[in-house]
Amino acid sequence: MFLLQFSGAIAPVPKAGLAVFLGAWGLFTAYMTVATLKKPKALQVVFISLTILFFLLAIGQFNHTLHTIAGYEGIFTALAALYLSAAEVINETYGREILPIGQ
Repeated sequence: MFLLQFSGAIAPVPKAGLAVFLGAWGLFTAYMTVATLKKPKALQVVFISLTILFFLLAIGQFNHTLHTIAGYEGIFTALAALYLSAAEVINETYGREILPIGQ
């Protein structure tokens, strides 16, 4: 959305609109998180932290401190997803668990 705004393709999105957009993604991610409860723990960590991230970003539209916290949460989420993706590929390649994912 920011790229579209900066390019002039769309008008600037109000903070409330962006908060609703991020909150909707938070709701979607929250119910997708329920499906991960029967999956490996590492996947649960990614989805739980992503759900928290979307809600922090939504609320952070109105609170600078929470927006900063959301940035750190986003870094944690990215690192968790990076670990999971590496573990999945490495474990599949070697046919055994090299990096644990919490089966």
